[in-house]
Amino acid sequence: MKSWIEGELKSSDTAIMKCAVSFMCLVFLFVAYFLKAAFISQFLVFALAVFNMRKVLKRGFDLLCTFSVDANSLILISTLASLLYGLISFDTRNQFVYTAAVLFFTAVGEYVEETAYNKYSNEKSIADKLSAIAIILALIAFALVITLNLISGAGLYKSLARSFLMLVFICPVTLGLVCRCASMIVLYKAQEKGVFLQKVYAYEKLGKVREVICEQRGIVTDDEYSLYDIYASQRDKTELLSIAATMEKRAAHPFAGAILEACRSIGVSPKTADNCFEICGRGVGAQVEGSKYFLGNKKLFKEKRIRLPEIVKQMDFGGYLPLYMSENGEFCGIFVFENKKKRNADEALAKIKKLGKRCTLIAEDERKDLKENFDVTVYEREKVLQEFKKGVKINAMVISRKYIANADVIATTQMTDNADVILGKDGLYAALYALALGKKTHSLIKIVFALQFVFVALFATFAAFGITVAPWLWMAVYIVPIALLLTLKKFDILKPVSKEDDIMFGKINYTMVIDGMNCAHCSARVKTALESIKGVSAKISLEEKNARIKCSAKTTAEELTKAVADAGYGSEENYRFMD
Repeated sequence: MKSWIEGELKSSDTAIMKCAVSFMCLVFLFVAYFLKAAFISQFLVFALAVFNMRKVLKRGFDLLCTFSVDANSLILISTLASLLYGLISFDTRNQFVYTAAVLFFTAVGEYVEETAYNKYSNEKSIADKLSAIAIILALIAFALVITLNLISGAGLYKSLARSFLMLVFICPVTLGLVCRCASMIVLYKAQEKGVFLQKVYAYEKLGKVREVICEQRGIVTDDEYSLYDIYASQRDKTELLSIAATMEKRAAHPFAGAILEACRSIGVSPKTADNCFEICGRGVGAQVEGSKYFLGNKKLFKEKRIRLPEIVKQMDFGGYLPLYMSENGEFCGIFVFENKKKRNADEALAKIKKLGKRCTLIAEDERKDLKENFDVTVYEREKVLQEFKKGVKINAMVISRKYIANADVIATTQMTDNADVILGKDGLYAALYALALGKKTHSLIKIVFALQFVFVALFATFAAFGITVAPWLWMAVYIVPIALLLTLKKFDILKPVSKEDDIMFGKINYTMVIDGMNCAHCSARVKTALESIKGVSAKISLEEKNARIKCSAKTTAEELTKAVADAGYGSEENYRFMD
């Protein structure tokens, strides 16, 4: 452990040292450019900057040799072009300072990346994917500039100088810097909302997601089930519970814990079973005191050809979950479980749909109240997961408690190395934020890349005619993209809360006398009408014919009386307020 910590500290110190050396080289060359310092002094400082970042250049060279280029390969080509232009032109206002700036920002990017993710990323970013195209275009432009200059009679010496100068600028070396900056900003922005991105360029995958696949338990609903009630056709409820506990003692499915907890709470002891077995995705079975029992869903009963009474088939359990029990092939009872929907689940799913995502639920039961929030609901959970594991689900995000399937983006609420995104407890809302942030970042990067290529085309055109670009002008290549990316710091999917809205319930109390209320239906309508006003909480008393209201300071008595009148309870003049 000690050696690992020492290694991390040493790595961090090395990265800081690289940044410091690169910065000193940049400052010296920047000043030397304007003062027209001796060429040899500029060349020696430039050589130091190159030596300091030799690992980056070596990575670029190795990939270039294997025809598998990335942003580091662009840095290598730009650095070599800058060196050759300086040696050919022997100009004191060479472009060493431009390349020194590239190397400095690369060093900073690597340091931040290692600090945030504790590793150097080997992932391919969108910049790396564009690098191959950029290099091909750069080499074509290089050959074209040489040819045109030779045809125009500029001579070999001048043609090469202009071509190398053009090559310094035409390689969009800031592409890698843009992706690293975006990665760091998104990482820290996501952490503010309890979302942790484990992969450096996870935001790119998040920006491409078209389908969101949710596991039900632990994501859409609570992680635990509780036993709500038991319906027994012949036997006593406690006896059925004891038999169910016997069957569930060694079962792994989530209902087992609820049944055993119910037994403990009322002091019922499990019986002795001759044989217990679990039927995956269906339920459990056991031989108890000479009788054969099954406890499971409708699919289990259909497979075992056990008939359910017509009245049971027609039962609507709403948001509760039924498991059916049989004894020797005959229906004998129903176990009803409660598994509450997570807070803000409906709101989060609605907003995910507004982002243009298709929502799929991997259901564990037959609850109808969950279907309305999803485009597709699949019930054969194990079968579906096996299909997912055979191949990666493209442009999809799988949200689960732990790793369950292959996808472009794997998001879990538990820490695991397989996941791209760790969502924390509030899974769906955290996933919504991650998706919205990824989409916003991906769109912003496209804009930044478009600006980058505008700068590249402009500077390369100047260079082709032998016109050098002043440092203050090409610094815009760095400043503009970073300034645009920093706008992500203000990104939020939630409407900001104003100072007035921060005045919570209890700031002002009203007691509103309402003579028109006569029954529970009336009181419910009045309560709904009052609480439709933002920041209002109301407690209705039929006996006293009044409503005790708590609201924010900005809510007026006129608003309250109008809401009740609109609900159909007399005119505004009939209401009065008491201290």
